[in-house]
Amino acid sequence: MAPLVNRLIGAVLPATRPLGTCLVCRQAIEVGDDSMRLNGGGRVHIDCATYRMRHRARARRPRSRGGHDRFTGD
Repeated sequence: MAPLVNRLIGAVLPATRPLGTCLVCRQAIEVGDDSMRLNGGGRVHIDCATYRMRHRARARRPRSRGGHDRFTGD
């Protein structure tokens, strides 16, 4: 009876698939892994990313409407 139930559950809830392959270490990037998407659409683990990759990813964040950063300190 258990194999039948396992098949039914497997049909309803498919197994999680990796998001892709890390372009640096060539290992699978799972859903819960810390990763970043590159400009060309590839993905790398955060630990595999170089300083330059991380720096460019931070620079792509959207700017505020006025073009100036908002002061949030005291």
